[in-house]
Amino acid sequence: MFWNIFKTNLKCFVRNRQLMFWSMAFPLILGTFFHLAFSGLASNEVFRRIPVAVVESPEFEADAIFRQVLETVSAEDRPDALLKVTYADREEAERRLAAGEVDGIIDYAPGLGMTVLQSGINQTILKGFLDDFLQTVKTAETVIAKDPLKALDVMADLNRRETYLRDAPVNPNVKNPYVTYFYTLIAMACLYGGFLGLRVVTHISADMSPHGMRVSVTPTHKMKLFVSCMAAAVAVQLVEITVLMIYLTGILGVDFGGQILSIAAACAAGSLCGAAFGAMIGCVVRGGEWAKTGVLVGSTMLLCYMAGMMSMHVRYEIARGAPAAALLNPANLLCDAFYSLYFGLGQARYGRNILLLLALTAAFSLIAYGKLRRQKYASL
Repeated sequence: MFWNIFKTNLKCFVRNRQLMFWSMAFPLILGTFFHLAFSGLASNEVFRRIPVAVVESPEFEADAIFRQVLETVSAEDRPDALLKVTYADREEAERRLAAGEVDGIIDYAPGLGMTVLQSGINQTILKGFLDDFLQTVKTAETVIAKDPLKALDVMADLNRRETYLRDAPVNPNVKNPYVTYFYTLIAMACLYGGFLGLRVVTHISADMSPHGMRVSVTPTHKMKLFVSCMAAAVAVQLVEITVLMIYLTGILGVDFGGQILSIAAACAAGSLCGAAFGAMIGCVVRGGEWAKTGVLVGSTMLLCYMAGMMSMHVRYEIARGAPAAALLNPANLLCDAFYSLYFGLGQARYGRNILLLLALTAAFSLIAYGKLRRQKYASL
């Protein structure tokens, strides 16, 4: 009986063109648009030293600390050099700035400051560099004024990098930061398995479809009916996710950094959670199939938005301000599992996300089955 119900529902899902479009074709189309939008951006973001003109003046010559800092951040033999410094008088510096040869001018007029013609990334970095230097000097001066005996300790802490930072290994396969948006696309595709889960509820609920009326009068146990239908939904969803991954990696050339088996396991967990989420929406939300579909689409897009599909800044703000919401968001959990693989954040974080996804799947499934099990009809 299980296999008969499984195969029948499998055929029903595959033959439903509207269902196949939204659960399989739409993610493929969106993935194509992502590729057109993000391809080549990473290669254009190679950092180059910022050209800057420094005005030579008595004040500059008298500031030995700043001159030493400039020599350090512009050293030719340093791979992480920040600036490309040109020393000139005021007139020559302004000419270079007007000609676009430098992005800014550093001078003392009367205090340490900068002159730019436009705003941009380089100008912002240059301003941050000067602000950091001035803040460090101000801190040292304040400490010396209040307690000269601690001056050496403070300066040692300010110059000791390991006091504030800890080196962490990064996956050497990381090549494209924009791959995170493709991860949100995969998460959305997994949650779109909710369309299949919703269709399962429609097929076994007598008040939602003629098919549900016929099923309800059969002697098949609700548990067996629900499990066999959900198994067919998950099977179709897994095939759709496989097609999406093959399309993204094989045709569009998106590099996910290896670890295919771990990525496949995360996709499987996401597909289970998506189908269970759709079944729960179908049981909990009142109204017809179109109303339930609207709630499913809206909630799925909201979860993907919170996971950073439109802006990664949103995901970070939610994780910082509402960590509980991030832990209860299946799209965010799936994306975080992918991030832990791609950026080398550790298997512990990956495993925690997968376990939380499975826990949400169990909760959604229990809620859906509990609602279906209690359904009673006066007449059919």
